[in-house]
Amino acid sequence: MSGGLIFKGRDGCSRDLASIHGTYHKVSETIPAIELIRSFLQQTGITESLWLLDSPVSNSGRLKTILREHNPDWQVNLSQAPMLCL
Repeated sequence: MSGGLIFKGRDGCSRDLASIHGTYHKVSETIPAIELIRSFLQQTGITESLWLLDSPVSNSGRLKTILREHNPDWQVNLSQAPMLCL
């Protein structure tokens, strides 16, 4: 949404170039992105979702709260090294 690039690695994981290290900051794209994801999940009939957030990133707990406010049924976990590739 902000025009950044996303790459698919040889390991099958998608990565962006945001390089968020240290502190997460809510930006103007945060809420619209969450709403877009929520809408997509509803339209496709997906009823369960798992969000993995990087706990060493400061304020990731705040993002967890924001996500849960948009959908209390979402499972949001903080992890030292989150990685899930599909």
